[in-house]
Amino acid sequence: MDGIQSIYGMTALAVLVVFGLALVMPGLMWLCRWLAGPAMRPEAPDPCCAHCGYSVRKLPDFICPECGHDLRKIGVIRPSRTASEGNYPPVLTAMGVVLIILAVVSVIRNYAV
Repeated sequence: MDGIQSIYGMTALAVLVVFGLALVMPGLMWLCRWLAGPAMRPEAPDPCCAHCGYSVRKLPDFICPECGHDLRKIGVIRPSRTASEGNYPPVLTAMGVVLIILAVVSVIRNYAV
């Protein structure tokens, strides 16, 4: 019976760590993007020319007025918003940290002599 309880305990511990990491990782990614500065954060919400960065929203044709390139050939950069760039609630990151701390404390308590 002690072996079965040990397996259940380790399974519960693994679940705590996985959920903890799942909650912590988006918060850490957001923090890294914030610390990286404006180079990692697109400021313009508009699509822009892949060559010069000029906003191409509501253009009448496919020629960039700034550099003259054909947007169909060089492409258009469309800023995308991900969860790590949006408003990730800090409380979820805190909950993940608490779950990981509980898992570490559980391991230390069970394996300390």
